Amino acid sequence: DYYNAANPTTLWGWRVPTSTDFTTLSTYLGGDAVAGGKLKKEGITYWTSPNTGADNSSGFSALGGGQRDDYGLFANGFNQQFFRGSDGYRMYMLFGSAAVTIATIDNKRAYSVRLIKN
Repeated sequence: DYYNAANPTTLWGWRVPTSTDFTTLSTYLGGDAVAGGKLKKEGITYWTSPNTGADNSSGFSALGGGQRDDYGLFANGFNQQFFRGSDGYRMYMLFGSAAVTIATIDNKRAYSVRLIKN
C-alpha cells in the first residue's frame, strides 16, 4: 500500500503541514517579515509586479497561485499564494510584500497544498 491510512490521498512518508510546521519554516527563514520573500520565486513571470522581497533563497519556489473564492471561482492568480495546513491554518504570501502570514483557514475557500516529507 503506497498511501497513508490517515490520509489516503497522501503517499507514505509525506504529509500536509501543520501550523507548527509553517511557524518553524518562517522562523528558520528569519521570521514572518522576510520569510515570504525567501519562499517566493523571483521575478514577475509567476507573480504580479512588484514581487517585493522575492529571492527564492530557500529554493521553495512558491508561485502566485491564488485561491478559489467563496463562490468557487478562481481569484487572485498571480497576486498571492495560500498553502493549506492540516490543522485549520494556512500560510500565505502576497506579491507586494516579503512577509509570510499564518492564519486560520476560511473553509469557504480552496487553497493549494504543499506536502512535506516526514
